[in-house]
Amino acid sequence: MGQLNKTGMRELTSDMADYEGYITCNYYTGYSRVVGQKSDKLSDDSIPSYEAFEESFKQNKAVDHQFGCFELVYDNEDGKVVAYADIQHDKKNHTVAILVFIVAQDYQLKGYGRKFYQAIEEEARKKGVRRITVNTAAYGAIKFWHKMGFYGNGFLAKNI
Repeated sequence: MGQLNKTGMRELTSDMADYEGYITCNYYTGYSRVVGQKSDKLSDDSIPSYEAFEESFKQNKAVDHQFGCFELVYDNEDGKVVAYADIQHDKKNHTVAILVFIVAQDYQLKGYGRKFYQAIEEEARKKGVRRITVNTAAYGAIKFWHKMGFYGNGFLAKNI
């Protein structure tokens, strides 16, 4: 794996490269049922067109900023999107909820998920966040979050 720098995390944009990265993360990656195994590929049937993605992106941006939601991507050294997360920041309660966290299948089990999460936690600390939560039912994902210091099953939390 190449070195990931601290500037690897950024907000999702509506350009073609981010569309392709978003699709790779969200529509080709299922959940791993086995720890240490890559996830399954999903069907191509539900992939939105670039135009539909662009329209949805515009609509979500208008709403998400009202709720403190951010769609983040993590790039590798070649500028390819390797991971995607949807984050909700509750400033009043000093918490962050990770609503979606997906590493593209070709980059799973190579340390990208850990680096991406660490970058999210670092940014959360800078913003005064004291607690991060995640909700998942996937066994492989629960094991990953436990390795990141979270406790619980299904609904996981970590005080930072």
